[in-house]
Amino acid sequence: MDELIIRAYAAGADEACLIPAHQVPINPDLAKLCREPRCADYGQAPGCPPYCSGPAGFRLLRQSSHEALVLRIRVPESDLMTSRSNAVMKRLQSLAADLEEEALRLGYQHAQAYAGGSCKRIFCHEEDECPVVAGTGPCRYPHQARPSMSGFGIDLLALMDVCGWPAQFIDLKKEPSATRQSWVAALILLGRRQPKKLSCLESALGAGNGERLR
Repeated sequence: MDELIIRAYAAGADEACLIPAHQVPINPDLAKLCREPRCADYGQAPGCPPYCSGPAGFRLLRQSSHEALVLRIRVPESDLMTSRSNAVMKRLQSLAADLEEEALRLGYQHAQAYAGGSCKRIFCHEEDECPVVAGTGPCRYPHQARPSMSGFGIDLLALMDVCGWPAQFIDLKKEPSATRQSWVAALILLGRRQPKKLSCLESALGAGNGERLR
């Protein structure tokens, strides 16, 4: 199993897989739904429309990436339909951000995480405005908040199919259930992994081992 997938499970993901970056599906029509009918989070955060680069920008990032780590957290359906949803999405965003950082440590170039939900609603719902959008200061949660997948046109249902995972969404016609399981997802685009650079001591030890093997 890939080291990054092992780290994803250890960090709290219930499912994780690596897929070629070009297989991440993009549907520009999904991003248009943020604007019309207008999402309540539209214009509230830099990771949401109209401030994010959208499907066109994501397509360029996908082209320059090698793989994508896709992950899911399974949660009771009722948690997504009540006041507990913010805690679920905060956990997802933080997990995605942590794995982005872990990927960089492991040598993956240009790792960039995306997760469900608006960072303004999730992290700064008690604040009047986002300082990045308002131009008054830096992000309050730079090590946790990540851009929303919706505004980039990432097709979640199609992505789940690529991963081979069931993808049924919540049936809004039914009462939320604490026993039925649902899920939230995130992904991290990854550049090619660079080989680890050995320290001077490791190189010397390696050379010495090579000499002894001759």
